[in-house]
Parts: sequence; structure tokens; C-alpha cells
Amino acid sequence: MRIEIAIPTLGRMEKLLKCLGSIDEAKKQIEDRLYVYLYFSSELEYKLIDESLKHYPYIFTRLIDSYNAAEFWNNHIKEHNADIFYYLNDDVLLAPNCLKNSINTMISKYPDLDGVIGIKQEGFGDIKTMPTAFGAIGSKFIDRFPNRKVMCEDFKRLYLDEELYLYTSSINKFYLDKTASLLHCHPCLNKKYEDKTHYDVRKYLKEDKKSFEERRRLNYLWGKNYNLINENFNRRN
Repeated sequence: MRIEIAIPTLGRMEKLLKCLGSIDEAKKQIEDRLYVYLYFSSELEYKLIDESLKHYPYIFTRLIDSYNAAEFWNNHIKEHNADIFYYLNDDVLLAPNCLKNSINTMISKYPDLDGVIGIKQEGFGDIKTMPTAFGAIGSKFIDRFPNRKVMCEDFKRLYLDEELYLYTSSINKFYLDKTASLLHCHPCLNKKYEDKTHYDVRKYLKEDKKSFEERRRLNYLWGKNYNLINENFNRRN
């Protein structure tokens, strides 16, 4: 099978390299064809790392002009043809068996690849985490959506994973794999993980929360219907 991982990155060079190291270790446990796509918002960071990553033929680098989360994931998915697609961040560390176990779980739970497998975030204890914050999406599930747009484009940074969870759960197409885990280097676990990128994302919290609440009020759910509330997105669809 063709397995793809896409990761947007900005201002986290050290975290990104550790993330890639964990992926390289996890890769050793699978026989599938794995391709990793890194999308840089900083031209300087792109140039700094691009040459060194040429030693890893399965890693591809891209430079993007702008970043809106839902559009970003949708654009990658539309332009590629993976059997299983992983959406990750640049501040995660995969457990060595993360890829192997989640692939096996996908095949076991959704042999036709019509489903989403959530990856367990370690270390959060009683802190509630979104089961779909990180995951693997099967190709048949992707094909359910017009233009393969899995993520709801009413959101710029946050809540798109929660909308995905609400939809997949409602049609019994989601499974949280507790045997496939990662460490999310999040400030709520340790203050040392704080960085500018984390706080830049949080700037969109109020706006995205408002969109999420309005969508709930209108009974909109991406996948069950394809209604959008934000004018700029409506013009494109």
C-alpha cells in the first residue's frame, strides 16, 4: 500500500527533526511504501533543511505561500493518491509501533479503507483530548467527499478535527487505536514546549469557535451536508 504523511511546519526546526526521526524509526516496522511531505511556510527554513533531507528519498519538501488548516489538508489529499493518509503536526513524536499498529487496525476495522483511525496522544492523563486530533484516513473514506475535501473549510486552524470526529462517529467510521500512539509536545504537558507557533495558532481560537458553534446551531455537519457559513469559503465552492 501507499502510505502518506503530510506535515505543515513553521518555526519548529528542532521539533520537526525529532518528529522526522521518530517517523524514520516507525518506518522500519512496516513494509508499505511510505512518503512524507513537509510543507514549509518559511522560505528560510525550507532552504535550511531541504538539502539535508535529500538523504531521505521518501521525504519531500514543499514551500507554501499561505496556510489555512482545512484548505491545506484538502489540497494535499486532492493532489495525491494514498491508500492511507496520515495528518500530523511538526511537534509530535511517533511511538515505534505507531504506523504498524494503525495500519493493521485500519485493515482490521475497515478492510475497504472506508474509515478513520485515531492515534492516541500519550501523557495527557485526565486532560481531555480530541480523538481525531491526529489520525489515518482511508482512501475510500476520502472518496466520500466532493473534490475529496475531507476537512470542513469553515475553519482556519481549530475545530476541523472535532467536526471530523462528530461526522465519523455518527456513521460508525471512526476507531481510536490505543495501540498506536504518539507524544504531542504540547505546552499543557510541559512549559518547555511553548513556542511562537503554538500561540499564533491560538489567535484563531475565538473565530473558529464561533464558526463551530454556529454550525452546530444550524445543524451543519461536514459529510452529512456540505453547507458552509463563511462567505469567503462559499465563493470557492
